[in-house]
Amino acid sequence: MPFRYVGGNWESFPISKYLDLLSVRLDDALKTLKNTSLPFAPQDRAAWQKGVVLANQAFAISMFVGQNRMAVVDNSPIKRKAEKADETVKKIGKDIVGTVLETIADEAVDGLFGEGATSTDKKLVAIGKLFGKENTPIKFSPRIEKADAIASGASTAMTVAALGLTLASLFSSDQAGDIMEAVTASMEIIGNVVETGITVAKVINQSAKVGFTQALRSVTALSRAAKIGMVVGVVLSVALSAGLFIAQWASGAFGITDLAFTSALAGVIAAVIVAVIMVAIASIPIVGQIIAAVIAIIDAVIAGICAISKAAGYDLEKATTYEIPRSGGAKLALCEGISGFLAQGIKFLLFSQTSLVGNMQSKDRLTTSNFQLGFRDPGKGFQVGNSIQPSLTVDNKIKLADQPFDWKSLAYFWQFNWDNLDDATFRYDLSPDKSKRNVSTGQMESEWQEYDPNTHNLTGGHRSPGIQYDDPLTMVPVEAELAEGTSAITFQSAGINVPVPLYLRESYANPVQECWIYPTLPVPIPICYIRSGDKGTNHIDLQLKFDIFPATLDEFYQPAAVDGGYSLAWGQSGKVTFPKMRDFDGDGLLSPAFGGTDPDDRLWDADGDGLGDTFEMQKGTNPRQADTDDDGIDDRQELILGSNPLKADGDGDGLLDGQEVFHQGRDSTWSGGWEFVYDIVDGVSQATWVASDPTRWNSDTDTLSDAQEKIYGLNPNAVSDPTILKMASQVRETNAPVTLLRFDERAGAVAFSDSSGLANNATCSGDTCPAAGHEGKYINGLIFDGVDDFVTSAEAFPLANHSFTVAAWVRRDATNASHAIFSIGDSRNPLLIGFRNDNSFICAFGKALVSSVIYTDTGWHHWACTYDAATKQRVIYRDGWMVASDTTSPYQGSGSWIIGKSFGGWQFNGALDEVAVVPAALDILQIGSLMDGRYNPGGAQVTTAPGEWLTYEAKLENNLLGKSLVGLLSVNTPPGWFSAVNPTTYFLNPAQTQTLQGNLMIDGAAASGTYNLSLTAGAAAVPVPSPQPPSSSQKPKFSPPTNGLVARWAFEYNGDDLSGHNSHASLNAGASYVPAFKGAGINLNGSGNYVSVPQAVANT
Repeated sequence: MPFRYVGGNWESFPISKYLDLLSVRLDDALKTLKNTSLPFAPQDRAAWQKGVVLANQAFAISMFVGQNRMAVVDNSPIKRKAEKADETVKKIGKDIVGTVLETIADEAVDGLFGEGATSTDKKLVAIGKLFGKENTPIKFSPRIEKADAIASGASTAMTVAALGLTLASLFSSDQAGDIMEAVTASMEIIGNVVETGITVAKVINQSAKVGFTQALRSVTALSRAAKIGMVVGVVLSVALSAGLFIAQWASGAFGITDLAFTSALAGVIAAVIVAVIMVAIASIPIVGQIIAAVIAIIDAVIAGICAISKAAGYDLEKATTYEIPRSGGAKLALCEGISGFLAQGIKFLLFSQTSLVGNMQSKDRLTTSNFQLGFRDPGKGFQVGNSIQPSLTVDNKIKLADQPFDWKSLAYFWQFNWDNLDDATFRYDLSPDKSKRNVSTGQMESEWQEYDPNTHNLTGGHRSPGIQYDDPLTMVPVEAELAEGTSAITFQSAGINVPVPLYLRESYANPVQECWIYPTLPVPIPICYIRSGDKGTNHIDLQLKFDIFPATLDEFYQPAAVDGGYSLAWGQSGKVTFPKMRDFDGDGLLSPAFGGTDPDDRLWDADGDGLGDTFEMQKGTNPRQADTDDDGIDDRQELILGSNPLKADGDGDGLLDGQEVFHQGRDSTWSGGWEFVYDIVDGVSQATWVASDPTRWNSDTDTLSDAQEKIYGLNPNAVSDPTILKMASQVRETNAPVTLLRFDERAGAVAFSDSSGLANNATCSGDTCPAAGHEGKYINGLIFDGVDDFVTSAEAFPLANHSFTVAAWVRRDATNASHAIFSIGDSRNPLLIGFRNDNSFICAFGKALVSSVIYTDTGWHHWACTYDAATKQRVIYRDGWMVASDTTSPYQGSGSWIIGKSFGGWQFNGALDEVAVVPAALDILQIGSLMDGRYNPGGAQVTTAPGEWLTYEAKLENNLLGKSLVGLLSVNTPPGWFSAVNPTTYFLNPAQTQTLQGNLMIDGAAASGTYNLSLTAGAAAVPVPSPQPPSSSQKPKFSPPTNGLVARWAFEYNGDDLSGHNSHASLNAGASYVPAFKGAGINLNGSGNYVSVPQAVANT
C-alpha cells in the first residue's frame, strides 16, 4: 500500500497516479539495460518491456485493493477473509500463474517447437519471472514479424491486466477496477483485430508474390508459431479459471457446501471445455484461425462495451442477463460474448440446480396483517424518547416448483413432491437493519399445511407424495417480533415524515434438486439429488414514516428562522417541512415577515413580563421592555397591584414602586420593602420584612410618609412615633456630684432620690430595704441591719479608668465585723469601700488601700476615698483629714452601685447619710465642702462665678430599633461669655443610650446675670449591617456569628469577652476607655499603654 507525505501528513497515494509513476520509473529503469544482456533480439525489447510494466501494474492493483479491504469490525480482526485473501494473491500470483506461464513458455514451447518462439513468449517469460521463479534461463529466437510482436503484446497485456482485475473484483468494488477493466477490454479488442488483420494481410501479401495456393502454404507454415499461442492460451485459460475458482472459494465468496461452489465448479469445467473447443477451431488452418479471431473480436468488443458502461456507472451486464425459465439456473448473458454463451450451454448440459420452492419471487406468496406498533408508553405516543415494540402477523404460502425442461431433472421427476417441499424453512422477525440470519432446512416440517385456494381452508395434512400439485403449502401464521438483541426501537429525533428503519426479515433455507452428468460411454448418466443450499435473507422495508413530536412543550415551540419569519424548529429537516407562519407566537400580532407589527414573533410575550404583546400595545406599555417605567417592578405585577406601570413613583412619596412592594424579580430574587425591627431580646434583633402601598404616599396615615418610614426602618402599616432621638441634658459645676443620695425620705421609702440633678435614684425591695426616716447626720438617714439590707443605683458615671471621689457620713452600730459602705461588681473587678473585721478602713480596687489606724468608735464620721487617674494616687480621708494614700492602676470594673453590701457577703450595720459620688479626685478643701454639706448640684439652673468651670452633659437615646443614628452634639452659648466648644460626634446603635459630656469655662469678665446655655443634637438614620431580603414566608432573625469565634471584646467601658469563653481583657499603662463611633472604645496614646489578654487567646 503506497503512501506519500503531503502538507505535514501521511496519506494514501492515489492509485491512478501511482500506476502512472510506476510505468514511468520502470520504463526508465528498463531502458538502462543493454541489449546484450537480454535473452532475445533487440527488436523484441519493446514487447518484453511492456509486458514487464503491465505485470507490475497488475500486481500493484491487486495489492492495492487487497490492502484496502476492511480488516476490523467491532474491534475484532476479520481473520478468515483477510488471511485467505492474502493466501489467494500468493497462490494465484506465484504458484499458479508464475509456474504455469514459465513452465509453458520453457517446456512446451521450447521443447515442442525448438527455437520457434514469438515475442509473446518473451512477454510470458517476463511475467513468469516476475510472479514465480526468478533464475530459470530461457532463450528464444524471434521468427515472427514486428506486427506479430505488437499484436501478441496487446494480448499478453490483456492477460496480465485481467489477473489484477480479477483479484480486484474479489476484494474491492472500487471504481478504479471498473476503469482498468474497460482499458483492458479495449486492449483485447486492439490485439484481436490486429492479429486477425495480420493473418489476412499475410495471405494477401503472399498471394501477390507467389500465388494464393502458395500463400496459404506459407501461412500454414507460419501458423506453427501461432500454435504456440494456442497451447499457451488453453493452458493459461485453464490455469486462470481454476485459479480464480480457488481464489473465490479461499476468499470466502462461497463455502464448499454452498450451491455457489458446485455451480462455480461446473462453470470452471465448462470453461475448460470451451477453451479446448476454441483451440480445436483455431487449429483449422486459415479458416479456423479467422473464425477464432472473429469470435475473439466480437467477445472483446462486447466485453469492452460492458466494461466501459460499468465504469460509467451503468451495469449493462445486469441489464442484459436473462435467466431461462425452467432451465435449472441456465442464463443468457450478453456481456459474456459468444464464448460465454457457449460455456453456459455446456454448463447446462453438464449441471443444473432447481429450487423446489417455485414461487419465491411471487408477489402473492407472502401476506402480512395485524401490524402493531406496541408503544412502550402509550401515553407519550409519537414522542422523542418513546419506544415501540412492533409486531406483525406473517402468512407464507409456497408452491412446488414446475419440473424444469432439463433431461437430467426429468429423469428424477419424483423428487418434486411435498415431502421434499416441506423441508423448506422460513423464519420471520423485525430488524432495524439488514443483518442476516441463518436457518437450515427441515426446521419447520410439521408447521406446513395444505391450502385449498378454492375454499381458502387448511387441510391440515399433505396429499400423497410423488405427485405434483398446484395447491400451495401454507405455514401456520406467525407473529414476527423484534429480532433477538433488539428490545425496542426508540424515536431519536423529531420531525415530519421521519423514517424509522424497520425490515421484515425473511430468513429461508429451501431444498434444491442438483443434477450432474456422469460421463459414461456411450451414453452419459444423469445423477440428481435433493440437498439444502438455497439459503438467504430477504429484507422487506416496511417504509415506516411518522410525525415524531419533541419530548417537551418547550422543544415543540422552539422557533426556527424560515424565509424571514419563524416556524417550528422540529419540523425543518427532511423533504417535508413547516413553512413560515403568519403568527408563530399566537399573540394576535402579524409577523413582520407578512407586514405585521409583532415585536418578536418567536415569543407571545417579547419582554417576558407575563403580559402578551397585544395586551401591552392596548395598555400603552412597552412590549419590548418588561418594566416600562423602570421602577424595579415589571408591568404585570404593577397591573395586579393597581400601581401605574407608566409612572415610576405612582403615589409621589419619594419611593419607586419597586422599592415599596416586596416582589420576586425575573431573576428569581426577592426585593422591595425593608427590614422592620420590632423588638430587641437579649441583644438580638427581632425583625420582619415590611412593604408599603405603592398607591398611597402614607400607607398608615400617621405623620410620617412611607419614604420617611423606610429611612427610619419603621413599619409603614402601623402608626409610628415620629421621635427618633431622645435627649436629656444638664449643666453642673465640674466638681459637683453625679450622684447625691441624701436619704431624707420618710419611713417605709423604697426609692431614694438623687439630688445631683441627674436622676440617678437608688432603690431597694422588700425585706432588704434599710429603715428610712431615722435621724441622720443632716436631717434623715438610713439604718442598715447588718444582715441583708442594701440599696442600688445605676452607674451614673463610669468609674473605670477615670478619676472619682466616693464619700458618705457613716455611723457604725457594731465593730469587729466586715462592713461594706459602697461597692461595685463582683470578684473579677470589684470596688469596695468600708471596714474590715479588724476595724481598719479599706478602699479596694486592684490592690487594697487600708488605714493603718484601727477605728472602734460608733459615732458619726465622714469618710471619703479619692482616685486621680492622672497621678494614679489613691487617698482615704476621715473627717476631712488624709489617713492613708498610695498609687495604683485605675479601676477596671463596671456595674450597678451597691450601698450597704458587697459581693463577698459584707453587710453594713449602722446608719448612712449624704452618700456622694463625684467624677473627680477632690482635694482636701473640696472634701471639707462635701463634709459640710456644701454642694452645687446641677439642674435647670446653676449658680456659679466668673472664671469657674461648668460641666455639660447630654444623655442621648436612639428610639429606633432597626436603625443606627449618627450626628453631632453642639453647645450653644452667648457669644463672648463662655469658652468655645467644638461639636461632639456620636453614634448610637438601635435602642442604645449614650451620655456625652464636656467642660466650658465662664469668662472671668462676665457680669452677673442669667445666661441661657442650650445643647442641640442632630441625627441621621443609617442602616445597621444590611441583611438579605427574606423569602416570601420568612421572618428573619439576626444575631452575631459565633462559629470559630475565639474571643470578642466590644470595649464598652469594660474588657469583657462576649464570645462566652471568659477570655477577658484589661487595660494597662494608661490605656483608657473613651466614647467612640459605636458606644465606647479604647484610647491608646502610643507611649507604652496596651491591652492584655489571656495567654490562651494569644496562642491562637
